[in-house]
Formats: sequence, structure tokens, C-alpha cells
Amino acid sequence: MNMKQPIQGSTLNQSAEKAGSQVPLAKPRAGFTSTRLFTVIVALFALLLVYTVYELYQNNAHLEESLKQVQTQLAVINQRLDDGDARLAELTAQFQVTTERLGLTKSELERTKRMAARLKQEQQERVKALTEELRRKAEAEQVAALQRETTSKLSALSGDVSATRQQVAVVNENVSKTREEVTQLKLKLSEYGTLIARNRKELEYLRRRGERDYFEFDIRKGTFHQVSDLRLKLRKTDTKRQRCDIEYIADDRRVRKKKVNVNEPIQVFVKGLRTPYEIVINRVEKNRIIGYVSAPKERGAAPGKPISSDR
Repeated sequence: MNMKQPIQGSTLNQSAEKAGSQVPLAKPRAGFTSTRLFTVIVALFALLLVYTVYELYQNNAHLEESLKQVQTQLAVINQRLDDGDARLAELTAQFQVTTERLGLTKSELERTKRMAARLKQEQQERVKALTEELRRKAEAEQVAALQRETTSKLSALSGDVSATRQQVAVVNENVSKTREEVTQLKLKLSEYGTLIARNRKELEYLRRRGERDYFEFDIRKGTFHQVSDLRLKLRKTDTKRQRCDIEYIADDRRVRKKKVNVNEPIQVFVKGLRTPYEIVINRVEKNRIIGYVSAPKERGAAPGKPISSDR
């Protein structure tokens, strides 16, 4: 009895082992899980990369727009600075012209006064020196010779003083004559120290003075006209208010002036010249203006010719 029981137990165990060896075991799907995880990571990385590129593109567009705005503002600021520099240079030149005009006669009178004072001082110094020299001389001949020399030198100095006085008198006479002529003609003086002619008589007087060159014009509305070194064009007239809109070209610059009144000078500054050109309109008619261009003497040969007209 006892020997049969172990045999049966071993038989059962062997049967169980055979049965277990015949049933296949379920293997884990490790390869499939790794591939799927890798795909998900790649997809997330691609989405992140796309989002990053999109953000960079948006930021770049925003930066470009901001840069354009800054460049536009800088251009406006630079233009304003250039305009301010040009205006400052124009005002400086105008102030210099006015100062030179107003100080011309005064400087001549001051120079003559200084010359007369210097001559008087030199005369006094020479007389004093000759007197001291006479005192040092003991002999009569030397004293007589020195006296003759002194008399001769004093005569020469007196002649120089007389000539200086005559020059002063001539200058004063010219100044008085100029003032009298200006007063009689009632010429208008611009803010830059130049005289403005309002009609042909006054213009002829300014020509005789010879300080500037004058070119008359008679322009009708339409095209540009060459007057001296400038080109003028009439754009609009207002006969009731006696004013007009004009356009001129100087130094390859095209400038438009609106509501220009009669006998109101327009200063035109050109490179290389200290004094400006002046455009003066004396009369405004329907689609027609009559006036002149005043040009500085120091300019070169003007390519334009004066346009004569009956006033």
C-alpha cells in the first residue's frame, strides 16, 4: 500500500509537466509599446518645433514692424534736424547781410575819426620830440636847421590833416546825399538791409547806385521763365488782395511760395554766395505778374537775360 502511493504521485506530476509543456505561454508585447512611445515623443517634439517656429515668425514680424516705425520716426527727426540746420544757416546769413549793410557807413566814419586822431597824436608826438631835440642843441645853426625842419614837417602834417578832413567831408556829403535821395523817393528798406523798388523810377535809381544787378520780368501763368540765375513760374493770382502764388527753381531746388504780397521781397540763398537773390513783385494782374529779380554783384556770369517789359 505504501509503495503504490508514491508511484501514483510521480505519475501525476509527470502528467502535469507534459500538459504544461504543451500549452504556449503569453509573451509580453514589449516591442510594440516602445515603438508607440517613440512615435508619440516624435509627434510631440514636431508639434513643439512647429509652435516654436511659429512664435519666432510672429516675433520676427512684430520686430520688423517696430523697426520700420522706429526708422520712420528717425527719418522724420533727421528731416526736422536738417530743416532746422538749413533755417539756422539762412537766418545767420541774413543777419550777417543786415549787419554789414547797417554798419557800412558807420564803419567808414569810425575809421576816418580814428585816422584823424592818430594823425593828431603823431603830430603831437613829433612836435614834442623836435622840441626836446631843439633843447639839446646848443649851437644856433643847429637850432635854426631844426626849426626849419620842424616847420617843414608841421606843414606836411597839416596837409595830411587837411586831406583827411576833405575825405571826411566827401564821405559825409555822400551819406547826406544818399539819405536825401532815399527820403525823397521813399524807398522801402527790407528786413535784410536792401532797398526795395516799387516802380520803374525807383528801380532805375537802384541801378544807378550799382550795388546789385536788376532783371525785370513780366510773367503769365503757365510755364517757367528764366530770370537771371532763377527760374520763375506763376501759379495763382489774387488781384483783389494784390498777392499771388509763385514757384522758383534755384540750385536745383524747387520751392513754392504762397500768398506773396506786392513789394514783399523773397530772399533766395544760393550756395557760394553770402548775399541772397531777391524776387520782388510790383504788380499783380489776372494770370500775370510784373516785377524784378535783384542779384548780388559777387555772383558769376548769369546765364539768364533780363526780360524787359512796360510797366
